[in-house]
Amino acid sequence: MLIFRKLDNWFSNLLTLINSLSALITFAVMLIITFDVLSRVLFNAPIQGVAEIVGNVLVILCFMQIPFVLMKGRHLRSTVLYDRMGFKGKNIADLLACLLGMLVFLLIMNAGWTSFLRAWAISEGEMAGTLRIPTSPGRFAIVFGSALMAIEFFILAVKHILNLVIKQSEATGSETPANEMPKEGDR
Repeated sequence: MLIFRKLDNWFSNLLTLINSLSALITFAVMLIITFDVLSRVLFNAPIQGVAEIVGNVLVILCFMQIPFVLMKGRHLRSTVLYDRMGFKGKNIADLLACLLGMLVFLLIMNAGWTSFLRAWAISEGEMAGTLRIPTSPGRFAIVFGSALMAIEFFILAVKHILNLVIKQSEATGSETPANEMPKEGDR
């Protein structure tokens, strides 16, 4: 399972990079909003299209950052029942949640792909006065972010399956399965 560990590390690095780029974009959006407010207050001349740009960028930021949040395990969850489950119950519940999450984001990706292609083909955009803001980047972010979420859910599902298999083999006293992920010291 060394290949799986390397793939997981590579994908984690990719999500970290995307999250870092999203943080830079968030800073740029903050600057745009600040300049718009200052221009509006000081010169009575708002910057055209700021609301439309920010609306489109927020969709992009959301879908680019949620895979990182999932990877870090920082989504909100209710643990009333979860905390009462044992190791096996928690892994099974998490595995089912991963499979359901993967299905949901694959469906979002599938539905968004057609919408993205249409928006791209007709050069769809929003008008803000004389400024035209294209919608295809936001639609692509929905597809791409959903694909990243589905992949991260798949990786987490494999980890939960391995947890169940490894724990099962330890409980029965058999040797560790060949597909076990090596521990940090085994590299």
